Amino acid sequence: MSQKHFSNLIEWSHSQYSHLPWRSQRTLYRTLVSEIMLQQTTVGTVLNHFEKFLSEYPTIFDLAKSSEEQICISWKGLGYYRRARNLRNLAIQIVDQFNGEIPTDLDSLLNLKGIGPYTANAIIAIGADLRGLAVDANLERVLSRFYGISLVKGPKLQQKLFSDFK
Repeated sequence: MSQKHFSNLIEWSHSQYSHLPWRSQRTLYRTLVSEIMLQQTTVGTVLNHFEKFLSEYPTIFDLAKSSEEQICISWKGLGYYRRARNLRNLAIQIVDQFNGEIPTDLDSLLNLKGIGPYTANAIIAIGADLRGLAVDANLERVLSRFYGISLVKGPKLQQKLFSDFK
């Protein structure tokens, strides 16, 4: 994909998503929380819960200190409570291993239990404003059509995107 295509895609993304609270006030912590909340949940639902959740857990230290019961009560309305427990466990790992500083390198993020390639790259690209390529299923579908690559299980599209992105 050409630099112009990437620039157009980024520009479009800013126009569509910059109003979201986790995008307008970007921090690593807000990005981490939003990305976990957005897994299998609509943006509208997350919008209704995001700020309240952050008011209850304003820092990663507050989140790490919470009980599993507290976090699940705060998560009410978002569904998939396993994500709430995973987020709390992530906070504990980050406090224990990184003194509460969310890492911004891919390897460190991927070594945290509960963070996969998409979430790690989203934290890098959105939260840290560094080069990262967070490709979700929707973007994968659009770009596979752009490249003419059929969507089959495997890294073919991701490899193509990463090579073009460098």
